[in-house]
Amino acid sequence: MKKALAIITLTLALCVSDLMAWSDLWHPLAPGREKNDIGRLYFGVNGSMFFINNEYFGDIVEGYTMPGHYVEPYAKYNLSDYFSLKAGFNILKYYGMDEDAEFYPVLAATIRFNEKLELTMGGIDANTDYDLSDILVYKEDNYRDPVNNGFQLRYLGGSFKGSAWISWDQFIRKGDTIPEIFTAGANLRPTLLKSESGWNIDVPLQMTAFHRGGQISDFSEKGASIINLLGGIEAGKDLNGRLDYLELFVHYLIYKDLKEENSMGINKGNGFFGGVNLGAGSFEFLVAYWSGKDFISTQGNPMFGSASDYKPYLDLSKREMLRSQLMWSRFVTERAVFSLLLDSYYDTRRSQFDYGWGLHISFAL
Repeated sequence: MKKALAIITLTLALCVSDLMAWSDLWHPLAPGREKNDIGRLYFGVNGSMFFINNEYFGDIVEGYTMPGHYVEPYAKYNLSDYFSLKAGFNILKYYGMDEDAEFYPVLAATIRFNEKLELTMGGIDANTDYDLSDILVYKEDNYRDPVNNGFQLRYLGGSFKGSAWISWDQFIRKGDTIPEIFTAGANLRPTLLKSESGWNIDVPLQMTAFHRGGQISDFSEKGASIINLLGGIEAGKDLNGRLDYLELFVHYLIYKDLKEENSMGINKGNGFFGGVNLGAGSFEFLVAYWSGKDFISTQGNPMFGSASDYKPYLDLSKREMLRSQLMWSRFVTERAVFSLLLDSYYDTRRSQFDYGWGLHISFAL
């Protein structure tokens, strides 16, 4: 029984890494201290210390600094090879604020139907579990809302991997004056080619949905039913020279609000994103080109959007931008990793350069 659970856990860990988006770099997380003993309770602590400084001076997003940490003590119990229960809490604290730290209770139950399919209900790790493009789900939001509550289904086969999730963000009762809000997403990654020469070719298919509404609530703000889709092709090869790997990607994205009216006045749009990702030792480098027309993603990185977050009436319908990222990371132990990430955006239509940088320490005890 212990051997079976160990095989399942290892398979899931390896396959989840294959679901990760190639089109952006982000701070790595230390692997959790998973134990496979059935019928025994064990404890762990995951945490991150972060300092994010975004020097944005253009019309899209105002610059800001975000220093802080979050820590998540938890207890986990494996009832059998195919069922586990996790309970704990997440504490998020921004430095320099008078408010108390934010407290998020965590309770999650996971059922493994077999070695390839599992369902988690309850608390799911926001953003980092979804492995979507930064344009669809902003990875930095993990420092604002570290825990989502809903369910996530994962299938981790050989040539096909995928996940789908729903996060219930705002619950309503009959007669409430606030809207019902939930978000959902899917990430499918079929493999087209896995050659003996080392090339892997995947076809990423991603989706996010945002809903604000509710039939039993009487709320004043406008409803919304927004869908974002991403499709493309990604090719990667492990190298044995000065470079460790090479990855190429091309993505086409679609935005659509199913409601006839929305607060931004933009109902549909599209975008193109393509680039290259290189790795050499502790360094990773990405450079990519973005072209968007009337593109909106309510959960994605706002730097790619066709609407300003502080100048609502500015015409930004057409966007052309170069993005580059450079990251250096090192595991100082097997349970602690440090990373430095440099991020830049150059808007070629407006000759505007914005940049940011971040320091991050992730640990798992």
